[in-house]
Amino acid sequence: MKLANWGLPLMPNHARSGPDSGVLLGLDNSLLRTLMAVVDTGSFVGAARTVHRTPSAISMQMKRLETQIRQPIFVHQGRSIMLTPAGEALLTYARRALGIAEEAIVRFNRPVARTRRTAGNDG
Repeated sequence: MKLANWGLPLMPNHARSGPDSGVLLGLDNSLLRTLMAVVDTGSFVGAARTVHRTPSAISMQMKRLETQIRQPIFVHQGRSIMLTPAGEALLTYARRALGIAEEAIVRFNRPVARTRRTAGNDG
């Protein structure tokens, strides 16, 4: 089944490294988690503590995310940061996408009752 049939962008082949690549339609899940940490803590320093990286690594990750979506995510006002409209939209997508990914992990890691079905046997 092609993702294009659902209207979703396909990742270029070089961006795919397998089902556990941590990449969701071209956006790295760890970058999305870091974005959520920045917003939830209100700072790059707080996010660094949350995701166990340095503040400069957080800054580089957010620059990489801005490059991927080709729009600024944050507006810096003095020592504080605020999300741009693009950042707000991306945050909404990040929370939804990572929530769905977590749901899938929970769903498919649940013990399954083993039933045996054969092809062509509907009951």
